[in-house]
Amino acid sequence: KFFCWAEGIIFIALFEIVIFILISIMHGNFNVIYFNNYSFWTSLLIIIIGLICNFLNIRRLRKETDKKKLPHYKVYTRISVSQVHNGGVGVVAILDIPKDEFIFYPDDDEIFGIKQDEIEKLPDEIKKLYKDFCVQKGDTYLCPKNFNQLTPAWYLNNSKNPNVYCDENLRFKANRDIKAGEELTSNYSQYSDNE
Repeated sequence: KFFCWAEGIIFIALFEIVIFILISIMHGNFNVIYFNNYSFWTSLLIIIIGLICNFLNIRRLRKETDKKKLPHYKVYTRISVSQVHNGGVGVVAILDIPKDEFIFYPDDDEIFGIKQDEIEKLPDEIKKLYKDFCVQKGDTYLCPKNFNQLTPAWYLNNSKNPNVYCDENLRFKANRDIKAGEELTSNYSQYSDNE
């Protein structure tokens, strides 16, 4: 309600400034009436304060809208039987995905780096998790914070003719329009040393 009042006050202040300008033009003495009138400066200050209040309100509303997003917001894919990797799993589009769309919103999970020599000391089955799912950059494996938190992005299969590409922040985008039902693939060599 406060912001509705602020908008009303801004409108009144703008109206007052327009009246000042019209009176100044009619009297031909623009500088004296326009700049030496305290009401004018008060109106201008009210407008500035009102605009700041409205800007803050817009930011608050955006945050509230983000909180209200349902679990399926910007979900384009699901894990399914792979059409590329026989007997394996892959990521399949459940909706059409436009070119250059970020596929795995919000795609902001924390990435954890671990050195290869630390991985070599682990049991074979745990070591296989790192080799199967992580992105390797030199002697460092980039992994999810916990393997129990693997999102569909970690299940993309490799292809030399991919429909998905990876940016410098390891976020995936569609490199063309992708139809529902298509499997999503990426070229591992574009962003990882462990194809």
